Amino acid sequence: GKMNLAGVEHVIVLTAQGEKVAYRHYRIGLKKSGGRTPRVELEELGPSFDFEVRRSREPSVDLERMACKVPKQMAKSAKLKKN
Repeated sequence: GKMNLAGVEHVIVLTAQGEKVAYRHYRIGLKKSGGRTPRVELEELGPSFDFEVRRSREPSVDLERMACKVPKQMAKSAKLKKN
């Protein structure tokens, strides 16, 4: 799909690898290129940090159902809204 690159200023990247999760925050710089599409450069801003998952357990069925529930108003507005 097409994307308006001029409207994007920041990128937040979460990377999960095994038990580790890395958080990085970048500013997007658009540089001239030889073609029609600009060259995109990322400048790391911060904060940046790494997490390590030390404990995990599956939620109960009731808790998982409650966490994944979408309010009725949100479901209705998502159906009506077109991009």
